[in-house]
Amino acid sequence: MPYGNSDKNTDKELYTDISRLLGVAVSTVRRYIVDGFYEAVVRRLYLKRTCTIPNLGTFTLVHEPESYQKQKDENGEEVIYKVPARDKPVFIPHDTFINDVNYMGVTKAYRKRMKKNQLTAMDYRRMQRAAELGDFGSNAQERVQQAKDNFKEMLEQKKKEKEVEADAET
Repeated sequence: MPYGNSDKNTDKELYTDISRLLGVAVSTVRRYIVDGFYEAVVRRLYLKRTCTIPNLGTFTLVHEPESYQKQKDENGEEVIYKVPARDKPVFIPHDTFINDVNYMGVTKAYRKRMKKNQLTAMDYRRMQRAAELGDFGSNAQERVQQAKDNFKEMLEQKKKEKEVEADAET
């Protein structure tokens, strides 16, 4: 947990969560995310100006032209600064990501699939996850505590599975 009462997660917490879910070392996760994923996205944006990540969304670059900005310095005098032209990344979330974050289908595409009775496997997995977590409208702290408890149970289950495998090998 970060210092203070901030809800912002740290890099280390993210790497640790991913490593636990995948069952790999934190250093491996960090290397893949920083050295692999991040660099691939940056290079693709630089070369093609767009990068689509399946089920997450699309990053695009928007060009901001050169401009001038007036500010007052320490002495109270007005100073004009030149702001250079630059590219700014913009993120557009994928429908699947929007639905997953809400733990229910909320997008127009989902409603169309529902109307035509053509839900995808991802839609059914989302429904199952939402049912396991319970009421979405409950208190956030209760949901966080329940998620922590569920995560601890999953870790204990994985430990037991590894112990059984180790016993079977000996």
